[in-house]
Amino acid sequence: PISLAISPDQPGLLLASTHIYGLYRSQDAGSHWQLVEDGLPKVGFNAMAWDPDTGDLYGGACSGSFPDYLRPPGLPNGDDAPGLYRSTDGGLTWSPVLAGVVGKDFAFAPGAVYAAADDRVYLSTDRGGTWLPQPGGPALGISAVAVGGSRLYAGTLGGGVYTASIGAGHTLSWLGTHGPAAEIHAIQLFGLPGAPGTLFATSFPGGVFKSTDGGSSWGEANFGLPGFSLPDPGRNGYYALAANPTNPQNLYLGIYGYGVYRSDDGAATWLPANTGLGNRYVYSLHVENDGSHIWAGTNDGVQSLWRSPIATPGRLDWSAAPDSPQGSGAISGIAINPENPGEMTVVAFPAGVFATADGGAHWYERSNNLAVGKRRTHGVGFEDGYYQLAADPLNPRHLFFGTYSGQVYETRDGGQSWTAFDQGLMREGSIYAFEIDDAGTRLYVSQKAGGVSRRALDPAAPQRRVISPAAQPCTGGSHVYTTVQSAVDVANPGDTLVVCPGAYPEDVVVDRALRLDSFAGPAQTYLYGVVVTGDNARISGFRLHHLVVEGAVGVQLLGNVVAGHQIYLPLLLKDYAPPPASAVHKESGGGNLEHPAARTSP
Repeated sequence: PISLAISPDQPGLLLASTHIYGLYRSQDAGSHWQLVEDGLPKVGFNAMAWDPDTGDLYGGACSGSFPDYLRPPGLPNGDDAPGLYRSTDGGLTWSPVLAGVVGKDFAFAPGAVYAAADDRVYLSTDRGGTWLPQPGGPALGISAVAVGGSRLYAGTLGGGVYTASIGAGHTLSWLGTHGPAAEIHAIQLFGLPGAPGTLFATSFPGGVFKSTDGGSSWGEANFGLPGFSLPDPGRNGYYALAANPTNPQNLYLGIYGYGVYRSDDGAATWLPANTGLGNRYVYSLHVENDGSHIWAGTNDGVQSLWRSPIATPGRLDWSAAPDSPQGSGAISGIAINPENPGEMTVVAFPAGVFATADGGAHWYERSNNLAVGKRRTHGVGFEDGYYQLAADPLNPRHLFFGTYSGQVYETRDGGQSWTAFDQGLMREGSIYAFEIDDAGTRLYVSQKAGGVSRRALDPAAPQRRVISPAAQPCTGGSHVYTTVQSAVDVANPGDTLVVCPGAYPEDVVVDRALRLDSFAGPAQTYLYGVVVTGDNARISGFRLHHLVVEGAVGVQLLGNVVAGHQIYLPLLLKDYAPPPASAVHKESGGGNLEHPAARTSP
């Protein structure tokens, strides 16, 4: 049951409301129960209360439409009738008195009924016949109301207790809030890709909150989630929230000690989904870019990565993922490169940053040049501060990680090197969550005791892209490609493209100001041909069959060898008039240099 009501004047009469399975009534103190079906939705009542003056019984209905896997037999699809209901016969029959609101609590004064519903308090002075929202109240979800003398008190979700004076006609005049307000821990902010204005926030205490208007108002999204107390709310709680990038209604929540919960209706309802999950102390979740699988990071340093397909609504079937970094501790952040799903980076608490390029077969530490401080975080010893991880949606090897000591670091090469990125942040504010907007222009940081901070990013900053035939990077870079032309086609002017050793049997057209450099020189890097049509491009360090410059200026050709006659080309083409079509600069297997301005000797 989600709510109970005991009659104040009929001994033994009580009612119990369930979610989905209806309302039950007992006249013998719970020894026997009768299902009440007349006039009621099966979504159930959040709260029920008797008016002490009239004997009327009021109920505040929940909200929730149910998918097939959750709906019990006989419940029509879309049986979703939130609102306020009234019974005048002790709960035998009911009638709706206010539709379309989610009722949370009731309070009474002589001649007046007050109902907490959504983010308002409603007043009725005619036994529920009409209801008037009371203006000027808190713009927060209201979960409880009580009347004391000439005052009404409203308990809000996260904003403390608000007070109103009861005036003529029982109307309310709000006086503000005087607490208490619970300390909120482990705050996470989350925006849904492709759903502008839809935001989620998680915290302990409180759970999951949802906004559909860009954060102007918030409502609870906790139905089906467990309630619990924690010995250490600074470390445990509602830790990980993730959405399926192909289906924004499909959400996952990892709760420390309680495993993973799944929603298929945009957080209206949640179900536990822990089949096969060997460790329910979940720190992090990550849904693969194609929406096919979800990963969970837990606190077991021996087997701390788990993976499940997500095709079946309402459940997950977990299996141990490839070996996680041995002895790494809790996996508190996961990032997978959508361009190369075998490339994964994790942050492990307290061990550091680790990466794999082969789906977990081999792991390498990526904590180079990091200076992460140590601090006493939970009263027992000192712990390293590696904690949160975020990936740029436009640049999968552009990563950020945050620490317990308020530090933020940035890498643009998948963790090969890191630089500090925490100017302006509070030094004593542990980094609880990161979020990067879809455009890659802003990084949002949630800190303990520091609120939410924002810093601009430059999505057009030059990138270092890597090309490797086997998609295994030979050096650090923002992206990894298997062909040279695919990298050129998506690169921005000013980018550097590093080509790993190997043979590339392709004719590449360079039509923009790029640096196309081999990593190991012409002895180990063969590229069949290059045609340069963009000004200020640079081609260096290749063995080629041919090299053509068509109408471009400011071109640098450095350290290239044309196959056949072993012509070495340290060359700069700068500020000359483009030749006619019959006099195009061309290097062929015979080593003929047809444009005199570009002529050089072997």
